[in-house]
Amino acid sequence: MTDRTAVRRSRVYLGFVLAAGAFSAIISALIVDGLNDGDWSLGAWEWPETVTTALVVILVGLWVAPLVGARIRSTLAIFGYPTVREGQDASADENGHPAPVEIARARVGRRPLSLQERYEEHHRERREEGDFVFVPERIPLFQEEIGTGRRVLDLGCRSGALTQHFLEGNAVVGIDLDRAALGKAATRGIETVEADVETPLPFPDGSFDAIVAGELLEHLRFPDAFVEEVRRVLRPGGVFVGSVPNAFRLQSRLRFVRGHPPEDDPTHLHVYSPAAIRTLLAGFEGVRIAFVGGRYRRLHPRLLARDLVFGGTRNMN
Repeated sequence: MTDRTAVRRSRVYLGFVLAAGAFSAIISALIVDGLNDGDWSLGAWEWPETVTTALVVILVGLWVAPLVGARIRSTLAIFGYPTVREGQDASADENGHPAPVEIARARVGRRPLSLQERYEEHHRERREEGDFVFVPERIPLFQEEIGTGRRVLDLGCRSGALTQHFLEGNAVVGIDLDRAALGKAATRGIETVEADVETPLPFPDGSFDAIVAGELLEHLRFPDAFVEEVRRVLRPGGVFVGSVPNAFRLQSRLRFVRGHPPEDDPTHLHVYSPAAIRTLLAGFEGVRIAFVGGRYRRLHPRLLARDLVFGGTRNMN
């Protein structure tokens, strides 16, 4: 099951629980009120109690539904009924990712995959889904931070789907380990370099006016060392701009309440809050953070935005 399918199903599940909670609370309040005084309507003073009931039903639903689902699947399995969704590998987890034991079994007798091969394998499914920019609301913020007439380094550029939006008027170099993706990036006019961003970058000090790390920090083993290397190749007064998933948004918190990891991408090694980003960029001046993406972001950016976009300026020292 792809990430998009998982998101759609989680939205449907959350919508069902919220609707059931609100509906049951209102109906129960109407029945109790009608039986008590014959008035089958709710007065203004009765709404707080109704809202409280709805919240209780919603929280119980979020906790009980996964447990009931697991019990139903185990019972069906006892009687020989299939419990795997259509099109899902029986050895996969509920998000469609191969189970760790199955991955290990499949690789017995094979040489270990190189880091480049691992990333190409991870990116293959998304390449087949099409070339798109995840959370496109990032684009104008990146363009504003970078400007024009700059020498720009895009770290983890992949096929250049995002990079192309700040290519005009700039000289852009893209780094990635995915050789197939770099081939496509080169056709867009991006100067490509095949390298691991967690090793020393193959550039002299102060080589770039702007450095981009879109959806990259969460994948790194040692983000502190990476940021220091970014600072080295960035000229004084240059800008470092990037984005990370808003790991503490409401959807992630609900996943955690249901007993699942907040993030279901196996390549995400870190989760970031605005405070964590500011700590990581302590060596930069004027750190800026914006909440982007998400249909209901305006209601509560910190809880409902999909991404955090950050920017910082290298000091003159």
